[in-house]
Amino acid sequence: MKIVCLSTYPIDEPRHGGQHRLRNVVDLLERAGHEVYSAGVSSSPVYPASRYFVKFPGNQALSTVAPHLSLMEDWAIGRLFSTNDVYFDALAKIIPVKPDVLFCEQPWMFAFAQRYNNRVCKGQARLVYGSQNIEHQLKYGMAAYHFGEKIARDCREKVRDCEIEAIKGVVQTFCVSDGDLAWTASYTDRHPILAPNGVIDRVAGMTDIEQANRFTEGRKFALYCASAHPPNMDGFFEMFGYGVGCFPPDSRMVVAGGAGHHILHDPKYSQVGGMHKIYVNAGEVSESVLRGLLATAHQIVLPITHGGGTNLKSAEAIWAGCHIVATTKAMRGFEEFSHAKGITVADDPASFCAAIRDGFLRPKITLTRDEREARRGVLWEEVLADLVRNIGELEAA
Repeated sequence: MKIVCLSTYPIDEPRHGGQHRLRNVVDLLERAGHEVYSAGVSSSPVYPASRYFVKFPGNQALSTVAPHLSLMEDWAIGRLFSTNDVYFDALAKIIPVKPDVLFCEQPWMFAFAQRYNNRVCKGQARLVYGSQNIEHQLKYGMAAYHFGEKIARDCREKVRDCEIEAIKGVVQTFCVSDGDLAWTASYTDRHPILAPNGVIDRVAGMTDIEQANRFTEGRKFALYCASAHPPNMDGFFEMFGYGVGCFPPDSRMVVAGGAGHHILHDPKYSQVGGMHKIYVNAGEVSESVLRGLLATAHQIVLPITHGGGTNLKSAEAIWAGCHIVATTKAMRGFEEFSHAKGITVADDPASFCAAIRDGFLRPKITLTRDEREARRGVLWEEVLADLVRNIGELEAA
């Protein structure tokens, strides 16, 4: 089948979790024999150009449909490109095939997909929806934290309507957690399918470790991998805001991903006692460096305190096989591993930091063959198997 995956980010060089998820969806669908294209609209000017993507339209254009634009760029893009003929045509004309399936990753491009199906595909394409969160709850939490209750309520209602429209308008919805599945099921008689976040099977070589050592200097360190998604910074300061005395003097906190820059330049950074002594901002790292960091980390920290869905960085940590200190929210969708070797779940700053202190005092973890095998369920080919199979069955439907 010909499948077009619509999103608000290109996946040629995936960096954040959403990009990695969609990249693996596309790769596994291609491996199953389908002809798959990733297309859409870039929701940020920092994304590199991509063949089937319209570049970021700019804040001036988006503000015509979203008076409160901050944190609502993705919703505004969906609105603009589904209702404005000029913008609709700009994307429609670069979609390279007449698809059998239009796959909407997150709800933002659903209204465009619906209009494109009616106008270009004459209603013959099957629409499916890949949910990553209960988005309106996530938007409400972020907007309330940054802008107050009034704006947060407005954001929540707009996004909730967008989500429900997608759920009701597709032949199949895929969800990342049981909680998301239950909420989605209340709006459709088509049973949603669980398709959690996962991880690739990374194997580090000496070159990868040497690259990682440029940041760690061979010291014992805790690793936090996180994009610039606002909850990633908020959770970091919630857990470490009272100080980092849990880190031994010669150890380091290495932050890899877009969150590192934002944490470093946040006014709260200088208020955290001792942070400047241990903090290493690795920034956006290459795949080689990431492999090296995951292979050499003494522990991985997941201070996620806001948001829904599941965190693919949690799957990444579980597969890495080192000490993990995580919140309950970080382990959402991976609860079966909450008591696995080396994993500690803590939800308040004191307990979280105490677990980090304890982890540094313990030797590195070595998983047995059986323990490693028990974690294979977090690999992408395992967690997305039902998604790939279900989409394949649409051909015969």
